[in-house]
Amino acid sequence: MNDHNDYPMHMIEETLVTGRRYKGIDPAERIAQRREKIFAAGIELFSTHGYPQTTMAMLSVASGVPHRYLTQLFPSKEDLLREIYLAITAQVVAAVYAARQGAVLDPIGQIRRDVDSACHAFLADERYLRINCLEVIGVSQEFEQLRRKVIRDFSHLILKEINKFVELGLLPERADYYSGTLGIVGAFHELMTEWVLTPKSERPPSTVLIHQVQEFFRGMLLAALNPLPD
Repeated sequence: MNDHNDYPMHMIEETLVTGRRYKGIDPAERIAQRREKIFAAGIELFSTHGYPQTTMAMLSVASGVPHRYLTQLFPSKEDLLREIYLAITAQVVAAVYAARQGAVLDPIGQIRRDVDSACHAFLADERYLRINCLEVIGVSQEFEQLRRKVIRDFSHLILKEINKFVELGLLPERADYYSGTLGIVGAFHELMTEWVLTPKSERPPSTVLIHQVQEFFRGMLLAALNPLPD
């Protein structure tokens, strides 16, 4: 339903100002519904048509939200992409923390569980994976800074767990755990990118992908436990 077709513009403006309900829906709920529709349209269009090819007009049509209200909530498509990207990131982080609620494992077992939960969250919806791996690249300098921050934050998320095991005496103290986690997070991203770019008929099973990332981290921890001689 297009609000501007069946509800005079001056009444829309008055409702937004006074907070009066329209058809049983208050302004806050109406805004939330519009955001949800725009969000869903953004996920679909960015993952199928691609971010560069998607226009605000396309988002308006796909969401059913008039352009005026679309730009009130998201002044640019980059604003929408940023919110989607951060929502995907938050979903993965939440999955990792949820996996940490169980019994404390040994360092390798815990990292394997972290990786398993993160990978399953990423792979739950291929549209999210395409956006996270492909569509956020080269958007703008500001967005690239955000993307780099997300990568560093994921590294620190893993580093936090490693430091816990260092404090428990289950891993040795060393200065380069962060470099290792940062490198593996980067490798994880590249593996995910290659996987999503590969035709479905030629892809390895996602379990192979997850196992490979787990092996990367396992190798780093084993190297910490058995360091090379100076």
